[in-house]
Amino acid sequence: MSLSDPELLNAVKEKLGKRRDVELAELLSVSKSAVSEVRANRRKLPDYSRVVAFDLLGYEWAKMVLKYAFYDDLKVNGRES
Repeated sequence: MSLSDPELLNAVKEKLGKRRDVELAELLSVSKSAVSEVRANRRKLPDYSRVVAFDLLGYEWAKMVLKYAFYDDLKVNGRES
């Protein structure tokens, strides 16, 4: 199953019970305007944010990708485990 970026945003928002896109933006380390542009199909989620979204949805592979491909981003964004 493949999710478009807007579908991915909706899935994370629903799973975590977030009501506002600004909350979603903070979780994904992007601006509120970036979320709006993704919803309008004017831009794509950055790779890091997309993988974080899959991690928040519980996809095990996303944890490994974050750990090995985005380790520096994890430290900067306080998600290091």
